[in-house]
Amino acid sequence: MDVVRILRKMRQPFEAVEVMTDGRQRDEHPRSFTSIHLEYVVRGDGLDAALVEKAVSLSQDRYCPVSATLRPGVALSYSVRIEQSATQRR
Repeated sequence: MDVVRILRKMRQPFEAVEVMTDGRQRDEHPRSFTSIHLEYVVRGDGLDAALVEKAVSLSQDRYCPVSATLRPGVALSYSVRIEQSATQRR
C-alpha cells in the first residue's frame, strides 16, 4: 500500500503493482524465516525508473511497519522490475 500511495503522489502512470516473495526458513522448529526477498513488479507506460525505485526504497526503509518489525531478525532484500502495460506489449 505504501508503494501505491507514494507512486500516486509522484504522479507516476502505473497500472498495477505486484509483490512476489521468496523466503528461506530454519531447518529446525520453530521454522522461522531467516531471509525474505521481495520483488516489486510495477506495470505501466511512461514510468520513471528512478522514481519507482525511490518509492520502493521509501516504503521499505521508512514507512512499512512489517519490514520494520521483521528487519531485526530476518535478512530482508528487495528488487524492482518495471514492465510495460499489456496493451503496449502486443
